[in-house]
Amino acid sequence: MSNVSDCQTCGSSNLLINIWGFPIENALHELEKLGYEVNLMGCEPPLKDEEVFIYQCKDCGERFGAYEDEY
Repeated sequence: MSNVSDCQTCGSSNLLINIWGFPIENALHELEKLGYEVNLMGCEPPLKDEEVFIYQCKDCGERFGAYEDEY
């Protein structure tokens, strides 16, 4: 996962992070300590043609960081 700290549209750091797979529990706690809300998406990655994003701004709703760009 790339290092993102702010929304690309409004500059807010109030982000929701979608995570697939089995993340390390300590890593989740660290993200939460930094103020991020983590949304566990399950153990299977998205379908090939499914449009999904890693980040969503909780202030303006902008979704960015396409999953396919990262993996």
